[in-house]
Amino acid sequence: MAKRLIKNRTIDVILLESDKNLGEKYEVISVKPIFAKNVLLPKWIAVVATADNLHKYELKMQKTKEKLANKVKSLNELFMTIQKDWWIVVTKKMNEKGTLYDKVGSDDVLNLVEEKYSIKLDAYCIKMKKKISAIGEFKVSYKYKDLDRNILLIVKWEEVKTTKEEKGNKEEKKGNNEEQVENIEERSEEKSE
Repeated sequence: MAKRLIKNRTIDVILLESDKNLGEKYEVISVKPIFAKNVLLPKWIAVVATADNLHKYELKMQKTKEKLANKVKSLNELFMTIQKDWWIVVTKKMNEKGTLYDKVGSDDVLNLVEEKYSIKLDAYCIKMKKKISAIGEFKVSYKYKDLDRNILLIVKWEEVKTTKEEKGNKEEKKGNNEEQVENIEERSEEKSE
């Protein structure tokens, strides 16, 4: 019996719920038929995008497209503002080896952006391979649909009041930290020129 060749067969479905991996509510997406049959359709997460269903959800789909366009526009404006500021600074406590006690994760980045720019970002859009555990400068990527931007994050160590013996060690580290910030400021001035 001859094997049947199936070349990239997909079907279109209309999402009835927002899903971080699939898309927004009332968005038309293409999925494999087996995934639609076994997961999306039985759980009422989506309906097949037939002519009747497209007509039925047409108004809702237009509103969704407008909403997505507005969201992408506001995100572009936010990243333009972040780009003008050049970076976001985080201060954390660290040990003598230069390792942070509390690692910097995506939640910290979200809180900093919300604090500084009063805009709440979606957590699933921030892509970090692992949490940051050292001081320095790092790029954190933000991916939403076709939008792919980077946030420059600078992690500095937080000063803690200590005894006289420990102050000598802390002052050395403080000098290194100030040198890092000066280097970053010089690079940002070069970029702006």
